[in-house]
Amino acid sequence: HSNTVYTIRASEKRKRIDFTGIYEIQELTSFVIHSSLPIVIDISNGFTSDILTHQLQPLILFVDVGNEKEKLKFAELCAKSSYIICTIIINSSKSKKINEIIHSLQGNDPSNRLIIFLRGKIYASNVKNLESGSLLQLIALTTTGKPISILGVEDVHPLRHIQMAQINEIFGEQLIEIPPELQIIQRSYWNKDKSVDDTVDYGGCPVMAKARQMAMKDEL
Repeated sequence: HSNTVYTIRASEKRKRIDFTGIYEIQELTSFVIHSSLPIVIDISNGFTSDILTHQLQPLILFVDVGNEKEKLKFAELCAKSSYIICTIIINSSKSKKINEIIHSLQGNDPSNRLIIFLRGKIYASNVKNLESGSLLQLIALTTTGKPISILGVEDVHPLRHIQMAQINEIFGEQLIEIPPELQIIQRSYWNKDKSVDDTVDYGGCPVMAKARQMAMKDEL
């Protein structure tokens, strides 16, 4: 029988995800990276992965105010939209700084509880638009309007500000200056002491070698 690639996610309603793409390094790498993610990534208590900021895929942040019906609807739509990265954060009064960041992403309109990150642009959508029945339709509708913000290469990603605020809540105020995304990308992929050879196979693993080349191409 033919070889099969799939991911098992024990904690998710959909336990198994099968790879249905073309057996090429780029598609396989993308599948391995993203298929292991939960349907909805809860960042209410912090997060560490750059996967939420270094993405060409649309990312939606749902601001949870305790409405279980809305939360369930969001999760259902996310389950149907594997191409979209879904995240959720609980909006509470615990952190004034986090609330300020969220409000700015909402365009200071509390009803805009769906924040869409599409490459370098940020949009806000009314939570009622969940009734559209499709996150792709919601994104298409929302992105026809003016973005709340446009990120430049020298800007800090808003999710990093949230991440820093969450760290400060746990450990106290940290005297850390968050570098812009371009600097983070450069630190991640370049060794200051010598140039990087794109032909290196990184331990004999072609998948990892190609992943690095893809990341450099997409992010720079």
